[in-house]
Amino acid sequence: MKAALEFCLVLLTLHSPGVLSLSTHVAIVYPQDPVLRMGSNLTASCWIHPDLGLHANSLFWTLNGQQLPGSLYKVLSPTNLSLTLVGLNASRQTSGDNLVCHNHKGHILAGSCLYVGMPPEKPVNLTCWSRNTKDLTCSWAPGGRGETNISTQYRLKYKLRWYGTEKECEDYSHTQLYSCSITQDLHLFTPYEIWVEASNRLGRATSDIIILDILDVAQAAHTAPLHAPPAHNTPRTQGRAPRNPPTPHQDGKNSPGKRSPVGGTYTGPATPTMPMPLQRQPREKYQLSSTVTAQLSQMLVTQPAHMLSQMGVWKDPKPTYAR
Repeated sequence: MKAALEFCLVLLTLHSPGVLSLSTHVAIVYPQDPVLRMGSNLTASCWIHPDLGLHANSLFWTLNGQQLPGSLYKVLSPTNLSLTLVGLNASRQTSGDNLVCHNHKGHILAGSCLYVGMPPEKPVNLTCWSRNTKDLTCSWAPGGRGETNISTQYRLKYKLRWYGTEKECEDYSHTQLYSCSITQDLHLFTPYEIWVEASNRLGRATSDIIILDILDVAQAAHTAPLHAPPAHNTPRTQGRAPRNPPTPHQDGKNSPGKRSPVGGTYTGPATPTMPMPLQRQPREKYQLSSTVTAQLSQMLVTQPAHMLSQMGVWKDPKPTYAR
């Protein structure tokens, strides 16, 4: 605010013709640099030194270079001219509005800076993140409409949740307007309490406190997701036809859970091109004479069956299958 005041006085001194030195105390405007809420009323007075030989009714006022109408003036004495402003609008700039008292020739006699605005509202949307767990950056938004129209300071504060002392963030150097980075003395595995305080000459406000661990807000590395391994119970014959095909019924449908003639249970849908199950045919019956039977019985005692087969004496009929 001090810097803004100095800027306002320098503006009054350098950019107006015929400025009288303030060190001579030839005139003064009261109040000096008031801070007012929007919509407030103001009564200001311009006192001039009697040695100037000026009368108050020869003076006039300007606000930001625009002459104000005489209906707002009131002569309180030959050396005192007052001005009343009703329902002040917000300042056009945070450095203040220039209220100036002039003599009849337009020379500046004295001036004051008006700061008209609103107290800050509670900051909102406080969010923090960390790039590498060694720093912590937080951003927020002003509360309400966001514009107070006067100089307002925002301070990010933090402390260890249970035993830490309050500290203030110092790195506001990045381009984002409402943000700050904490770059040293951070602890892992310990929660922090973080909040924002907003203040100006009309009041102050504090955001809600957020509690976080730096590891929780660290930026995760973007890696490709791993493919899940195949399940242990995936059959090795996946994609093959079932070993035990279903048995078709008269209605062309399969009965789930029915056991096929060759064993196994199949509950899947019927396939029109699926082959019919194999049907084993009964053995052929041979009629042997009593003499041959007696000879075979004697040979079975002395010779194994496979040797008899090789000699052509014994032939085991092979089963045949029909589709």
